[in-house]
Amino acid sequence: MFETDGLPNTLTLNFWDSAASKTGLTNTSTCTDKNGKKLSQGGFASAAVLPNWTAGQSVGSGSYYANIPAAWRRGLFRRPNNGNQFYS
Repeated sequence: MFETDGLPNTLTLNFWDSAASKTGLTNTSTCTDKNGKKLSQGGFASAAVLPNWTAGQSVGSGSYYANIPAAWRRGLFRRPNNGNQFYS
């Protein structure tokens, strides 16, 4: 779903590419997987070792929208009137 007030400023991304079995991190990242390994140390080799950055959200039964599972997602946003700076 994409909602906006006319000035889109937020994007939610899944940092795991399931088609290529790759993470959205670079080798210089200090993030660690569930085993405490960085990408440069052989970490993030499968979806099973991804940390859950979000806890998930239940939207209730019978809702038009599906429940949002815990996952390795991150939001990127831009503050209005703050130039081209993005935050995570």
